[in-house]
Amino acid sequence: MNKLIFKLMVPVLALTAAVSCNQKEHIDYDLLSGDWKLTTLGGVPVEDLGLDGRSLDVYISFDGAGSFETFQRLSDSDRYVRYDGWYSVSGSVASGQYSDGVMWATDYVVSYENDNLIMTGGTETCVYARAQIPSEVRDDAVPPFWTRSADGETVPPRFL
Repeated sequence: MNKLIFKLMVPVLALTAAVSCNQKEHIDYDLLSGDWKLTTLGGVPVEDLGLDGRSLDVYISFDGAGSFETFQRLSDSDRYVRYDGWYSVSGSVASGQYSDGVMWATDYVVSYENDNLIMTGGTETCVYARAQIPSEVRDDAVPPFWTRSADGETVPPRFL
């Protein structure tokens, strides 16, 4: 009888351990949801990136139900470009697709540290701080329907 109990306990313990590990890797959509502002790219603060004298300004909003928006601009522009689409999370990996069908450039391993959202895709790590997206950014954002405006302004490429 003791041997039978022991044989039954081993799979039960293994299953319990597997479930516990999966719960540690689970990303809560509610925790991911909200508005975020890019603060660091590849370990460098965004204001120090040195993009030909320009800086990159990126906001991301995850709604917690599978859709997202990004608002991004280069500092020499007064316009934010808005992209949107859908995302999903499996374990600790987020992936997505823009509304025009283009997939994110990579899948991202998502983690949190000191109330920051950390998204690592390939060799690039992006750190985001919670930040309300200003209403003027949302209201004045333009769709990415051109590559250059009449005044020579360049539209930033998709960030994700």
